[in-house]
Amino acid sequence: MKTHRILIAALCLAPLLSACELVANFDRTKILPPGEDAGVVDMTVPEDLNEPDLEVADMAETDMPVDMNVDDLGIPDVDLGGDDLGPADLGPEDLGPADLGPADLGPADLGPADLGSVDLGTACSVSCDDMNSCTTDSCNLATGLCVHANNTDSCDDGDPCTVGNVCSAGACGAGIAKDCSDTFACTDDSCTPATGVCVHAAKDCSDTNVCTTDSCTAATGVCVHAPNTISCDDGDACTTGDVCLATACHGVAVDCADTNVCTTDACTPVTGVCTHAPNTDICDDLNECTSMDICGGGSCHGANVLDGTVCNATMTCTAGVCSPP
Repeated sequence: MKTHRILIAALCLAPLLSACELVANFDRTKILPPGEDAGVVDMTVPEDLNEPDLEVADMAETDMPVDMNVDDLGIPDVDLGGDDLGPADLGPEDLGPADLGPADLGPADLGPADLGSVDLGTACSVSCDDMNSCTTDSCNLATGLCVHANNTDSCDDGDPCTVGNVCSAGACGAGIAKDCSDTFACTDDSCTPATGVCVHAAKDCSDTNVCTTDSCTAATGVCVHAPNTISCDDGDACTTGDVCLATACHGVAVDCADTNVCTTDACTPVTGVCTHAPNTDICDDLNECTSMDICGGGSCHGANVLDGTVCNATMTCTAGVCSPP
């Protein structure tokens, strides 16, 4: 009998087995004549439960015969073993939805339909990537918000002439200038900003003076400006044959003399053209019959001396002309 009661108790633990409720609330007075006792053979579940006047509401907990066993319900007698029913005697099929709590569910038991937007966070329903390589992006499932944590990863500051860029405070920090040195003292080394290509240009030692030969001392990188004697142009059109001397350009003045003492000869600096301007200088017309000679109109003129004045030792002057007597 104890075994039967344990089985009935076990069956009643399963909410899906409604027969247990019917047995527990069974009122034998509804189906047995007064004075007759219900024994094992007095009824069977199919006949007694299908009576037209049997209702669940008419069954009370006290109406269950004390001597009723599993045989009266038409359920096979199975010995579960042990005096008491423990968890080991129950399987999943004995439990209904009401017997399960949150602790009984694992991740595998949950599907997309079990989660709402509040479970994931509306802000995390899209990508948390902020397109910044200096932040590590993630989603905080507890708050549903994106998290952008600063990192110290290597990065590119967009300047090809820097190296060793590292993230700092969420931005790419300035790197170290790219080393373009070629260890040659007579080159000016630089980095091309657009491409990051190193350039090694010869050091400019020019002093813009054509009368020096400029060079760079390889050992020290010091520029040297040695005097030379090459031909040059001193910028003066009225000189010719210009040549370097003592780091300066020198030329010889253009000869504009026309051998006429009554013209002032000159050279125009811009064009180098000679000019012969008439003057009024004192001159000598080489005539003994004139005196006080002076230039005028580009020639020399003098005043006639008195007629009869001896000239040329044996002649006399007449009207400013020396002639025989």
